[in-house]
Amino acid sequence: MYKHFTQWLMAFPIVLLLWPVDIVAQGDIVRVAVRANNGAGVAQARWGETMDYLSQSIPGKRFVMVPFEHNTALIQAVSRDEFDFVLTNPSAFVELKIRYGVKPLATLINKRQGKGYMQFGSVIFTRADRDDINSFEDLKGKVFIGADEIGFGGWRAAWRELLENNIDPFKDFKEVRFAGGIQNVVVNAVRDGKADAGSVRTDMLERLAAKGMINLSDFKVLGSKNIRDFPFLLSTPLYPEWSFSQTKTTPNLLAAQVLHALREISPDLMASRKGKYVGWVKSLDYSPVQELMEELNVGPFHITSHDALAIVWREYKYYVLAFVLGLIILVSVVIFNSRMK
Repeated sequence: MYKHFTQWLMAFPIVLLLWPVDIVAQGDIVRVAVRANNGAGVAQARWGETMDYLSQSIPGKRFVMVPFEHNTALIQAVSRDEFDFVLTNPSAFVELKIRYGVKPLATLINKRQGKGYMQFGSVIFTRADRDDINSFEDLKGKVFIGADEIGFGGWRAAWRELLENNIDPFKDFKEVRFAGGIQNVVVNAVRDGKADAGSVRTDMLERLAAKGMINLSDFKVLGSKNIRDFPFLLSTPLYPEWSFSQTKTTPNLLAAQVLHALREISPDLMASRKGKYVGWVKSLDYSPVQELMEELNVGPFHITSHDALAIVWREYKYYVLAFVLGLIILVSVVIFNSRMK
């Protein structure tokens, strides 16, 4: 026993040395949740170099991305405090901010046709040869396809624009379909006549055309808008691009280091070249996105039947109580009079 105790005593200093190192190594890992709307592989190829850049820029930290192909899974993971940062679309960011205290850090400057853009929107389109569809009004009774039911540029921005033009997709359309977040599927469905019209984020049609996958002349835009210095087909207002944000558990010092590093990214770095962006700016104002979500009653503003009852009670409880009291008095009078006869 003495021999074993001596061996353990000799090994104890080594254990003490290795144990803290392991703890520090775990603390060095910075986890970033990333919305992978085109699949995990595409997300890794696009954002992997950005993670490497952040790892090199901030000593002692290793940034690891975890892609999520669906917004719901990403939001649930962030709710469990599993991540330090989040890179996702505007509406998912707003929901995370309201529900789980996520804070905005930076807004993406996307690279399209060799230039940088900090805003985007949605384009609503049909086939050019559809003589029966020339306006939003003509979409009534038609089959419409969006990218994702909780996607922003591929659906929600278009949904709001339709409502602004007195078209309720879920009442006025024959059917509303979704393409599982894959915007190419939306374009192909409209092109092949499987849907009468659809919506994708701005610049998607131009990108597919540049790759030779479609001809722009085969499509026409509904509710077309022209905004200065924004060259892409557009049917809606513009909203801020994707957000890089910190979660509520992230130290502010680390967040400040990340913001500084992101803003130092230049267009010629491998991170921006692989990521197909120009750089990052300090977070833009996402209140227009929040207003859109409030109008649509989606995300944190979604109203269930239980919520509706609670709202009615809160706003009209005194009227309800007065009505019930009046009803009781009326019934009592009727009963009293019937007995007096």
